[in-house]
Amino acid sequence: MNKRGSLTVVFVSVVIILIVLLIFGAILFFVFSGEREIRVSESQLSRGRSLELGEEQKVLFEIDEEEHELIIGSVEDGSVDIIIRSSVIRETLLIGEEKKFDLDRDGNYDLSVKLRGIEDGTAMVRVKEIDEAILSPEMIKEKMIEAVKGVRNYAFEEEINGTTELTIVETLTMPTFATSNGVVDLKNKKMYSETEVLGIKGEVYIFNNFSYTNALDNWIKTYLKNSQDYFKIEKEINTIKESEIEIVDKRDLHIKLIANKQVIGDDFLNELYKDAPDFNLTSMNIIYDKLIEKIEVEYWLDDNFRIEKIESEIIININNESLIPKEEVTSAGENSGGMRIKSISLINFKDYNFQEEIIIPEEVLNATWFCTENNDCGQEEFICASFKCVEGTRCEEDTDCESEEYCYFLYNYCKEKVGEGESCYSEDHCMEGLSCIDFKCIESS
Repeated sequence: MNKRGSLTVVFVSVVIILIVLLIFGAILFFVFSGEREIRVSESQLSRGRSLELGEEQKVLFEIDEEEHELIIGSVEDGSVDIIIRSSVIRETLLIGEEKKFDLDRDGNYDLSVKLRGIEDGTAMVRVKEIDEAILSPEMIKEKMIEAVKGVRNYAFEEEINGTTELTIVETLTMPTFATSNGVVDLKNKKMYSETEVLGIKGEVYIFNNFSYTNALDNWIKTYLKNSQDYFKIEKEINTIKESEIEIVDKRDLHIKLIANKQVIGDDFLNELYKDAPDFNLTSMNIIYDKLIEKIEVEYWLDDNFRIEKIESEIIININNESLIPKEEVTSAGENSGGMRIKSISLINFKDYNFQEEIIIPEEVLNATWFCTENNDCGQEEFICASFKCVEGTRCEEDTDCESEEYCYFLYNYCKEKVGEGESCYSEDHCMEGLSCIDFKCIESS
């Protein structure tokens, strides 16, 4: 065979080999592609199908005649990233975890995906078509209340922006800006907070029905009649129980409060008049729709239905028309004044069930017990004397005291009778044998 013929044979052989390789490669490609895309039929999906999937593998399926695909992202030692498309949803599944998805956003879960295990970089996944209601307002209420039962403690950050408009003859507007952050121990009823109000910083401890406040490097102790109000989570749950809620976004667990104005109004007035001994809500002619000009409260919850964030705006308008029907207001008092309070608040809750304990420093425990009246001192065996709570006997009249004491009418506590030359207001204030003349105790003639 001549040289030219040999070259032709070699060329033809090379071409044949290339064609064979291309065909073989195409076969491998199609086989490989088939493995990378797995179609799950409707009947398989309704029963549930278990699959072994590697990274970048794709599962094709239909729900309600709409095409969807599930793609395996990265496969780690204990978790798998997945992407679900018609609308893009990205999630991470831990081993043993099941997540449900509302693919058409109609308020019902359509698909369940569970990661059963991971072996040699392969994720063992089970997919199943479902039809489950996601959440109703009542379900959210129940889950929130149940979630609180498992909360031992938490941290919070709060920011308040507001204004108070006080009208007497002219209107005076007073801005308010306050921040606080701290921790709350629900189990032991303790709270610590760092606060800043209009640039003035402070610290507060609350426990055992007392507030301990650091004012100008001095700790002051005050009695709290309603100390439970300071444990914010419980108070918010009580508000929700008495209100309706609107679900804004089920996926982010974002809800809006439709407030019960009667409850909000009662809470506000009870706080405003809590120190008035004869205050009775039922005796007041309150028109709540006018008193509360605006209230908007929105909540964001975590996956365990614990409160994650609260945003609120409340406007309360206290004026003559709010409290008394217009026809009953005298012409002299019709425009005599009022007060309008606007408050915008943002609270973030975090670090649920942390391990640290709130320790009360010794200097806090030795705080001065401040008061303006006996009721500020809580227990019956304490009285308010010179703005400090000390042990003593409360009284209404002299007969409530020992023979050598009198009832000090300004603060209603028993005080030792005074001697010659000391100040007095009544004969009963002076020791035996002395008379009160010109506000001085002098020897009886």
